[in-house]
Formats: sequence, C-alpha cells, structure tokens
Amino acid sequence: RPGDGEGIFTAKFGIDGWEHCYVGRTSGPRDLTRFVPVANEKITFEVVDAGSRFHITYAGVELDADIWYTGRFHTWDFDDGPLAPGDSTLGDRGRHVFHFQHYEQALHHEGTVTIKAGPRAGEAIEISGYANRDHSWGWRQDLIFRHHHWLCASFENRFVEGTVMNETCDPHGDK
Repeated sequence: RPGDGEGIFTAKFGIDGWEHCYVGRTSGPRDLTRFVPVANEKITFEVVDAGSRFHITYAGVELDADIWYTGRFHTWDFDDGPLAPGDSTLGDRGRHVFHFQHYEQALHHEGTVTIKAGPRAGEAIEISGYANRDHSWGWRQDLIFRHHHWLCASFENRFVEGTVMNETCDPHGDK
C-alpha cells in the first residue's frame, strides 16, 4: 500500500507441525525511492541486483531467517503474449490474460532459518530450493474476484504459471 504511505509485512514458517506466522504494519514514505531497504522492526527486504538478486532477513522472538533469492529466469508480465480473441467489455485491456499490472519470476532460494522456540529450538536449518516472486502494482479491485485459482510450478528448466478467475466486472461473470 505504498500509495497510502504504509506497508504490510508477513512471514510464515512451519516445520513438523509447529507454525510461526507474523503480520506487521509500518508507515513508509509515499516516494519509495526513500524506502530502501524496505524494512520494519522484524523484516528487511533488499534488492541487491534489480530483477535478479534479493535478500530477506527476519528477526523475531521465535525464529531468525536469512534468505537469498536469485532469479532463474527473467520476470514476465501477464500482459506479455497474445491477446484473447474477440471483444471485451474492458476494451483491449480485458483481452490480456490478466488485465492488471502483474508479473511473476521463478527464483532459487538459499539461506538459514534459526529456530528459537518450539520443539526444535536451538536448531539452525539450511534451506534451498525453488521459489516464486509474485508482484502486482497499480490500482486493482480484488473484490471483483469471485473465484480465483492460482498455480505455479517450478521445474529445472522451466516455470509454469496458470490462473483461472471468475470476475464480476464481466457482465456474464455470474453464469
């Protein structure tokens, strides 16, 4: 919510039935060029190399995390690619696969999660694997999504993403 001068930060972690979830809100400048790195009292997000390298840290009472993300492929926008055939009530914008500004990127992540509470307190766990960066920007009315199913799958040499939605902005969306 940078246009409103605030940010919502979330962190989720689960292992062996033990779960940790954090949600925080912080104020921030409307000009995001002054909000570097993006941070609040527990989470820091740093763009090390735009589009290809990111660093996230989390410091809490129950756990600490230090995770690095590297882009496996370039980002891609849902606006890329061919338009759907026929007319749309939204004009050409509605002929795009996802008519909001939204992009995805397949990533690799590696780092350490140090557990400080729960049944595995004191353990430092090395993690690595595939990840996904999902980003939207601009105005979007999420309440028009009546049904939304989203899937992403990472394979060694490709990334597959699919989405299915029923939107109320379509005059036939309820049928």
